[in-house]
Amino acid sequence: MGVDVRGRLVALCCLGGAYHAFDDICTHRGCLLSQGELEGRAVVCPCHAGAFDVTTGEVLEGPPPEPVRTYEVRVSGEDVEIAS
Repeated sequence: MGVDVRGRLVALCCLGGAYHAFDDICTHRGCLLSQGELEGRAVVCPCHAGAFDVTTGEVLEGPPPEPVRTYEVRVSGEDVEIAS
């Protein structure tokens, strides 16, 4: 899912019970990663099929030239908090 964190577009996903947050904008053409598919630890960009590791932000499959930034996530009660 995509969320706005203080004006920054961030994608949030839950993988194996752990939450992960990363920039929602693909470094290739600016597509929204939150609209892509989650395949294991990889989020696949819906525009050109580039893939990023949701835990590290690293590029797993081109064409994206750069990784995406990741953010710390904390669960506090029923709230999911993302560090900015």
